[in-house]
Amino acid sequence: MSREAFQKLREIDSLLKMKIKALALVSEQDDRLSRLQSQKTDRLEQKDQDKKLYTQTQQNLFEMEKKLKTASQQKERLEQYSPDDPKLKELAQTIEELEMQGLDFITAIDEIELRLKDHDTFLTGVTKTIEEITGEAILIKQKHQQEADNLTLRINLCTEELPSQFQQTLTRLISKNLPQAPFTTIHNQACYFCRSSVSKIEESEIDTKFAIIHCKQCGRLFLPYTAVHA
Repeated sequence: MSREAFQKLREIDSLLKMKIKALALVSEQDDRLSRLQSQKTDRLEQKDQDKKLYTQTQQNLFEMEKKLKTASQQKERLEQYSPDDPKLKELAQTIEELEMQGLDFITAIDEIELRLKDHDTFLTGVTKTIEEITGEAILIKQKHQQEADNLTLRINLCTEELPSQFQQTLTRLISKNLPQAPFTTIHNQACYFCRSSVSKIEESEIDTKFAIIHCKQCGRLFLPYTAVHA
């Protein structure tokens, strides 16, 4: 390839980096909304679990109260008709244990009610936040997506100016979606991106003969020093 063709690749490299940055800003807005939506979903799941726990704890309290009522009635009858019955002591202990369980259930219900209120407060806030930033995020996404689309057009135009035999190579490189860009340079006899070593012969062929050589490790195409620093 000629020096001019590699200089055109340098221009494409710059445009690709700009496009990647624009698309990253689009994704940033998606991630922003996704994080909030994820927080909302997680909190809804927590609320659902607490609602189930609340129902179960109320049921446990109801069943305990029935047992307490039965034990209290039995104790009253024994006290009235058999005051010396040894079961009275056992019933008194049972009643005391049931009353302690009841206090634990009531305490648990109070705590769950507080959590449910906290869930509702959080969900109201995060729902409002999602609604507020959704419109803003859409505008930002549209702006940067349009920028990325315009850059794509410029990249395509630049690609058309390259020698026909090299256009397919470039298309394959771009389709790999390599991080940052499909091009690299030689720095201290190594690929700038992956640090894979480059022989002096390869470096000379790239910089003086404008040979088309890819990095053996990451697959990026080496740009000659003179094209990058022209």
